[in-house]
Amino acid sequence: MKVYNKNVQILEDSIEKIDFILLESETVYRIDLNLVTVEKSLVVGQYSANDQVLLCKEYNDTNIIVYIKSENVIVTRINHIPTEQFQPTETSYEMTFENYSDLLSFKQTGETTFSMYNQTGNYLFSIHDIVTHDASVIVYPVDLELTTIEFRYLTVGRINYSNFYMFVIYDLFRKEITTKKVVFTVNSTIAELNFNLTDPNTLELSFNDESVSVNYKKVSRRGTKLFSVSQFKKYRNKHILGTIIINGSKYFLHNKTNGVFLTHSNPTRVSGFYPNMRAQFFGKSLYIYGRNTHYAYNANGKYDYLYAGDNPKPIAKFTRPFNLRLFRRYGFFKVPISSLYINTRIHNNLYLGNKKAILHNLKLKLRPRKAKTLDFTIYGDQVNIIRTNLRGDITSTIISKEEEYTLLKRNFIYVAFLLTKLIPKKKAKINLYFEKKSMKADESSIQVFEQVMKEKNLKSKNYFILSEDAENYQALKKAYKKAIVKKHSFYHYYLTFNASNLISSELSNHLLNDRLYIDVIREKIKSIPLIFLQHGIMFAKPVDNPMAFGFHKDKNAYNMNKSVISSELEAGEFYKMGYDREDLILTGLATFDKAYLNESADKIAFMPTYRYWEEGLIYRGLIEKTSYYEQIMRVIEAFKEHKLLDRLLIIPHNKFSEFIYENMKEYQHIISANPSEALKESVIFITDYSSAIYDATFRGAYPIFFWEEKDYLIEQYRAIPPVNDENAPGAIAYTISELMDTVKKAINQNYQVEDEILYKYKQINSFDDRQNTGRIIEFLKQDQIL
Repeated sequence: MKVYNKNVQILEDSIEKIDFILLESETVYRIDLNLVTVEKSLVVGQYSANDQVLLCKEYNDTNIIVYIKSENVIVTRINHIPTEQFQPTETSYEMTFENYSDLLSFKQTGETTFSMYNQTGNYLFSIHDIVTHDASVIVYPVDLELTTIEFRYLTVGRINYSNFYMFVIYDLFRKEITTKKVVFTVNSTIAELNFNLTDPNTLELSFNDESVSVNYKKVSRRGTKLFSVSQFKKYRNKHILGTIIINGSKYFLHNKTNGVFLTHSNPTRVSGFYPNMRAQFFGKSLYIYGRNTHYAYNANGKYDYLYAGDNPKPIAKFTRPFNLRLFRRYGFFKVPISSLYINTRIHNNLYLGNKKAILHNLKLKLRPRKAKTLDFTIYGDQVNIIRTNLRGDITSTIISKEEEYTLLKRNFIYVAFLLTKLIPKKKAKINLYFEKKSMKADESSIQVFEQVMKEKNLKSKNYFILSEDAENYQALKKAYKKAIVKKHSFYHYYLTFNASNLISSELSNHLLNDRLYIDVIREKIKSIPLIFLQHGIMFAKPVDNPMAFGFHKDKNAYNMNKSVISSELEAGEFYKMGYDREDLILTGLATFDKAYLNESADKIAFMPTYRYWEEGLIYRGLIEKTSYYEQIMRVIEAFKEHKLLDRLLIIPHNKFSEFIYENMKEYQHIISANPSEALKESVIFITDYSSAIYDATFRGAYPIFFWEEKDYLIEQYRAIPPVNDENAPGAIAYTISELMDTVKKAINQNYQVEDEILYKYKQINSFDDRQNTGRIIEFLKQDQIL
């Protein structure tokens, strides 16, 4: 199956049906494939969007195509070799065909399909997905019996529907047909001006009786002159004459003092935007004030409207209180804070435009500082932050109110920062230990810290940062006194500004919070060298999936000095992310040293891994429509059928656990929100791609990889996981029945793990002596961190 729209989330894909959801509409569409015939298309629902093909699936000798036409979601079936007798209906995309040669002919042969035939009428191939943004080039070898030395490439024809254009080109040298798609949209234009694509690279502009052609791929961001001043004399009072989009890139046709130019994707240069403004919250409004000028020909004062996010309406107009020419460039936007709350989104960029449309992102300076917090205000139980993003554009960010944003804690932070500047730094190194958001102490960080506290003659000072709300805060405080530092205390902030190293199983930001927009302390945290102790062995989910890119060495925002690994096999995953051998320390995970099963352990744990692509559904309260939920329910039903439900323990990913717990009230008694505790109780551990299986195996649990949805997960990850059929250290089950058979087998053999599985496990985790913490301590000493 090929999915063309990122909002399509496949829920089920089987021989009999396809279920999917369109995220923006939060609607599930169910297709019974037995009802879809070649003779008649089937409308399965509505969706407000432009015409487009959503997905294609090969099915026996046919293709199943789901598409949108006039806001109807339609499914059609077409034979691999379609009939030539097709007659378009109201559910069809009525395509237009232009033939530039008699070498080929084109015919519409399906609702979304056209086919190609050679000069003798023989069928060659079909294309079903012209109405998509997929830019894949089709290459079809065929000898059309044309020979010449005058040219190599011949454009044979053009097929068009709406803003989708496909050019068919014949390569005389290679004897092959290629197709090139161009998605071409005219956003705005003056009355007499026309834009047209004459080949995949050439744009033709016609104005009255004048026309000019240009290779749009060679149009620069500085602009290319196409017409003289006299040719557009009638429209010299305008700035932008037309806006087009070609394959996602914008082009502007605009007046300049010496003619009419076409410029590629540079609206700030096109408009001569030259800002010098500031942003500040005051009361219930955000004020953006200063010089807001567009110096381009006839652009001054044309783009005074402020937009936010995907809101199609402006949220404020630039007020210019002075009439004198020199001072008219100055003024302000007064933006109600409430207007920055758009569709529950966390981040919304701000834009400038005219009353009808956006032109460009808002910048406050010509060359602004990037990733800088400009101001923030507490609004109800949330914090609204105005900041520059990584491109220097202005972004509104809305997050839950955390303690560090209160006036008292902000003062703590700034006083601690000033004291650090005034007081000479002591010679002893300061090492800070912490775990997730400094809210708990039950993983590798606390184990390393406790061992460090037993060491003698250290040349460093070592502190564990922990929230007073943590379950074991009082016990740890009693044991280690001043070395346990309360989160959000003045001393917490002071130590942060003086820290030499961070030692944690989390990334550096968790010393305070996962989202942090107080620049002075955020920048300090980012700069402190981190010894990364890891949560688990990194040999499960693929590290080259898009959601993992932030951890790659060249993308990592933090100063990761070293990372703990458990084997040379795991080191290979770090090499994929750009790390070198000297970035890694082969010690094993400290948390494994005290990883045991409870004597009373008898649970069978199921921990499906995090499916980041379903976050949107879950946060919208649509968890029952996710594949994550459906798989959990299938497992529950199977265990119920086999009378093992009382032993099943569901361990949802921590990002989903609250939603799973609240939406499965009937089964709350078998749901665990604490993976650390669940691992102690589980004699069998089942997962698809969670690295927790390596922890469970180390404790003595029987490991099972449940790969019922393996192909689906790989497709969604857009990468191949490192663990596979050959190296997986566990039994593998591909169906529910195989899973239950494997579970019963493990029970019958008293959870004894086979030698072959143990051998594979030791390739991934080289250490079983429970001395990992000691090896980490030795490294910290050798590297003069302690």
